Amino acid sequence: MADKRTQILSTLLPAHPDFQPILNMLRDKYNLPEGGILDSDYAEQLMSRTNIPWETIREEIKTEIENIPNFWPKSMQNLFKSFRDSPKAKTDPEAFIDTLNIEQEEIRAFMKGMYGQYFIPLWRKLDEFVSTTTDLLLIYLATGETKEIPFDWVGGVSRSTAFGEPVVFAIAGQLSDPKDIAQRFMTENNLIFGKDRQKISREFANNVDLLRMKFEHVALKDIADEYIQRNRSQFARDEQSPSYRAQKRRLEERFKKQFQRHEKTLRKLVGDISKTN
Repeated sequence: MADKRTQILSTLLPAHPDFQPILNMLRDKYNLPEGGILDSDYAEQLMSRTNIPWETIREEIKTEIENIPNFWPKSMQNLFKSFRDSPKAKTDPEAFIDTLNIEQEEIRAFMKGMYGQYFIPLWRKLDEFVSTTTDLLLIYLATGETKEIPFDWVGGVSRSTAFGEPVVFAIAGQLSDPKDIAQRFMTENNLIFGKDRQKISREFANNVDLLRMKFEHVALKDIADEYIQRNRSQFARDEQSPSYRAQKRRLEERFKKQFQRHEKTLRKLVGDISKTN
């Protein structure tokens, strides 16, 4: 269910100054009623009339949106035109690079690598925005009714990958509902990583710098010395005494077991750490 912010934007979308000229032009061109048809039965008849080319009207709306002056950067308008002239460029990196008129092989190879990783996800999102806007305006043009805009127009929660690992991210705009964003983020996060994520114990947090020393190949006896210096009152004063040596041996044995546990915890937190062993 849409919140008040989304309802406001959804209701006002057709009145956007960049969209009004498009709607007015199409009403005049196809003799469509002003403000659409509020009667649902009549609206259904209007939508089904064979003499009104709704698919053509939809394509006209889409093209008009893509060519609104100052709505898109010039480079984006050129991109829309390239795809209209060469639809294959949307799926074929070679065809896409050809639309850019790039001849240098080094640059072509670089652009080909960028195509799937960055360009295609960005283009799909942009194309989705244009297509959704087109559908919303088409519905309003025919029926006079406004439909709810997508959630991600005012904020977003999505999943992606970073260095081969799954990530979940949230984007909030000024009109976003923070509670809704947080709820959607937690839902998506639980779907990807599960509810039972590895917890960080106080022992792990307190000893993580000692674990780092272990990964840096510092001798266990030296790690024990470091710990003793931090907690001197817990150990015998005379470092040559049997009591002190026994305490240090027990500490080293304790660290061996702790580090094994901590390494398992670390693997669950950040993945395989075999390179640090």
